[in-house]
Amino acid sequence: MSIFDWEHAFDTVDLSHQITLGEANTPLVRSKSVGPSNGLSNLYFKLDHCNPTGSFKDRYAAVAVSHMMSAGETKCVATSSGNTGASLAAYCARAGISCRIAIVETAPLGKLQQMMSYGADIYRIEGFGIDVEATAKTFALLEAASDAQDTALQVSAFRYSPLGMSGIRSIAYEIQMQLDAVDHVFCQ
Repeated sequence: MSIFDWEHAFDTVDLSHQITLGEANTPLVRSKSVGPSNGLSNLYFKLDHCNPTGSFKDRYAAVAVSHMMSAGETKCVATSSGNTGASLAAYCARAGISCRIAIVETAPLGKLQQMMSYGADIYRIEGFGIDVEATAKTFALLEAASDAQDTALQVSAFRYSPLGMSGIRSIAYEIQMQLDAVDHVFCQ
C-alpha cells in the first residue's frame, strides 16, 4: 500500500510520475495507559513517525514531488523548520530533483543532517520564522526564485502547495479503514 492508493483524496498523478518511498499505511495502536487513565477505552494513536523520514510530512512530499515530476519541474525551493525539509529532500532525491531549503535558525540538527544526507542545499536564515521583515524578505526571494523555469516553491501550507498538502488527507482515509467506527479525531 502507498499514499497513491488514496488518489481520490487528491489530484491524480500518472503512475509514471508517482514518487514513493513507502509512505502511508502507518500503524494505529490502542492506548494502554493514557486513554484508560482518562476514561477513554478507545483512544488510538496514529504512528506517522513510522514514515520513511519519520514524519507525516512524507505524505505531503510524496504528492508534491509527484506533481512536480508531472509538470516537468526539476528544481525545488522550499522552507522548513525541520520535518518538511527532511521529507522534501528525500523525495526530491528519489525523483532526481534539486532541492534548496531556507530553514529557521532553530531547526533541529538531526533534521538538518537528514536534509544534507539527501543532497539538499540548506540555508539558515537569521530571523526567518520569528522576525516579520526577515520572513517576508525570505518568502519574496523564494517566490522570485520559483518564477524560474522548471522550478517549484514548496511550502507545507495550503496557500503555497495545495496539491502537496492534499496528500495529508490520506491520514483520514487510513484511520477510517483501520477502525470500524470513528467519532472524534484529535490532531497535534
